[in-house]
Amino acid sequence: MKTNRVALLLSLVLLAGACAMPASSDEGLRSRVLPESVWGSEQETFTVLADRATFEGLCVDGAIEQNIVVDDAGSFTAEGTLRRRGGARIDDAPPATVRYEGMVRGETLTLTITGPDHTPILTATLRKGIRGQARPCA
Repeated sequence: MKTNRVALLLSLVLLAGACAMPASSDEGLRSRVLPESVWGSEQETFTVLADRATFEGLCVDGAIEQNIVVDDAGSFTAEGTLRRRGGARIDDAPPATVRYEGMVRGETLTLTITGPDHTPILTATLRKGIRGQARPCA
């Protein structure tokens, strides 16, 4: 009888532990919305707003029309647009669909923008609280 009680107790403990475990590894990950902030370097600025983000750089500007959600590792991926600006008739070109990928580590954000063919367009290391000074293109 004592053996049955021990076996029953052990079974209950194991069952309780199994129920507490997430069903898949993805459920254990948490994500959070990146708060409103400005990240920049000498020539680039990435501005995070409550429901979207904008990018300004040398001869380009872009937009992400959703909030930026980062995972526990500090990374994010978002679809957006990028448009060349300045120069003869470039302003008439429609924006291209691009992918913004970022990694936040403390006060530093590494941002990579890739084109529809997965070709890297730009990689920038940005610091929180800095606004870049993108100059007009000729």
